[in-house]
Amino acid sequence: MVAGKTYNIGFYKDSEPSKVYSSDLTVKDVNDKPYMTIENYSGFTKLRKNGAVTNIKYKMGLTRITSDEVELTEDAKKLGLTYDKVGEYVTGDVLLDNTIKDGTYEIGLVSKKDPSIKATMLLTFETPNSYALTSSPHTGNSSEKKLNSGQLDPNGRRQDPTADREGEYDVILPTTPFGYRMEPSGDKLGTVADATPQTPQYTVELGLYVKDSPMVQDFSKPIDLKKLERLDSTPEVEYELFKYKPYDTKGHISDGYGWQLHDDYSTPYRIRFTKLPAKQGQFDIKFKTIDALGQEKNFQCSRNHRGTFKS
Repeated sequence: MVAGKTYNIGFYKDSEPSKVYSSDLTVKDVNDKPYMTIENYSGFTKLRKNGAVTNIKYKMGLTRITSDEVELTEDAKKLGLTYDKVGEYVTGDVLLDNTIKDGTYEIGLVSKKDPSIKATMLLTFETPNSYALTSSPHTGNSSEKKLNSGQLDPNGRRQDPTADREGEYDVILPTTPFGYRMEPSGDKLGTVADATPQTPQYTVELGLYVKDSPMVQDFSKPIDLKKLERLDSTPEVEYELFKYKPYDTKGHISDGYGWQLHDDYSTPYRIRFTKLPAKQGQFDIKFKTIDALGQEKNFQCSRNHRGTFKS
């Protein structure tokens, strides 16, 4: 049979050759059926919500079907995406907050007449973990001398906060950490009196990082920390939220594979202690973090307050 040609096909009985039962059959090329293609221009197949606006973009291709004969999938409509008929893009800016329900969404175009004709890709949204506590990360590039101290007690509690429980940690801090790192000038050793505002100073810090995937393909942007709220009133202890300048202008680590905010070694967010008791001893503090998604986490820390800091 030849594509495009019409054949009369039927049968008759030998006893009644004058009675013929037949019907016309037109042969069509299988390539005559409409089809569509889709290409993921934004590169995301899974996104953990981060409270940021993220652009989602897919390039569509239509063959033997027009742009007026297709429509967005229901999931694409739920996300507020639009179809650009001229550029043939399914795209839109999506705020990755908690108004988006966790789950897998089917994104693309579907034929209005025949729903079996479609081109779609799956995109999954997940609610991530929030912040957790870590030992004092490095103060700068790995080649620089480490000036900060403060660590999680390796033999103590380390319970990261979850949706239904607060974080509990035992932390070791030095007693006299607030000195200066003085460089010798010739044969003369520097003293505190020689210090200037530019002189490197030792600090006591603990790190706050997002305990979730650091991979850039999982997060369009890292989950920012919006607020740290002190909940205790422990005497002779003062601390504040401090943020170092990111090592990389884009906030990346390891040649761009991940986010510094999600890395316990290089996160720029720190709890910096500006006042500590002069004597060794133990005390408790309590604080709350609020991230860009509005997730609130409570932390309770017992400080095992130890001796003199030495460079």
